[in-house]
Amino acid sequence: METKKSTAEELAGLTGDQLLFRMDELRHAAADAGYRWAEADKKYKDLKEMMPSLLATIQLSFKTEKMNLAEAKTRALASTTYQERLKEMNLAEYEAELIRVEYRGFMESLKSIQAIAFVKNSELKLAR
Repeated sequence: METKKSTAEELAGLTGDQLLFRMDELRHAAADAGYRWAEADKKYKDLKEMMPSLLATIQLSFKTEKMNLAEAKTRALASTTYQERLKEMNLAEYEAELIRVEYRGFMESLKSIQAIAFVKNSELKLAR
């Protein structure tokens, strides 16, 4: 979801209705980013949890009667299949972190707009 970026000065100049509209936009953007973050984090965690099983499977495919377990493990760790899955897992973690940063940015923006709205309401009450 694309949201309009605003400076502090622009936000301070918004009316109450405009601030409410902006807060609603940010809530939706934060919810969307939060959902994408959860999905990306799940993908990363699933890959991470499966790495020992993958390593064991590859290790067993290399193991022969004459080969000891340490050598089979070394070959498994060096295999392109394991390296590719490791890269996929690292990329999934990176993508999840990028979305987490986006989500936190939306949440901080939402807090800022709420603070501006609070100040505006306080000023209106004092002006009465």
